[in-house]
Amino acid sequence: MANQLLLPPQKFNYKEITDQFPTTGNPKKKVFFQAELRSLANGNATFGIVAYASWNYKGKWEVSSKPVKGVDVGTATPIPFIPPVAFANNEVVVSFKLKKKKNKNRQWNRFEKLACKLVKDQKSLDKATLLFETSIFKNPHLEYNVTLEVNGTTLSVATKPCPPASPES
Repeated sequence: MANQLLLPPQKFNYKEITDQFPTTGNPKKKVFFQAELRSLANGNATFGIVAYASWNYKGKWEVSSKPVKGVDVGTATPIPFIPPVAFANNEVVVSFKLKKKKNKNRQWNRFEKLACKLVKDQKSLDKATLLFETSIFKNPHLEYNVTLEVNGTTLSVATKPCPPASPES
């Protein structure tokens, strides 16, 4: 049997992530999502996704000490492992302060706008979830399709791994 990658869909309770932020001050806030090797068994490598809350006070970024692990919400379709596959430089960054200069990806701008709005609305935040579906992009890096769901509304974005794209596009 050939070596395979298993990339099960991952779901996060959005509030579990945002609860990691400091409760005082008004720092810049971001969440980084990265692949995490969960197991190596029978020639298969199973990866999940972890989230790290981070914040910036006066030019110094700090990261939460405890990552939030995504929960498997389905079975992964095995993908034959054909090296090389890059697992670095493919993080998804969700910012909680809208940038003055918009990203060229309009769908990503709408996604970040909804994420920022959620942080201010506690009732919606309690019910919000993020679903990550992972695949291998053609260059070959991990690629995420991310769906933010709140109160029956969903908004999905397909990330483009870097290089060539920036991590959050």
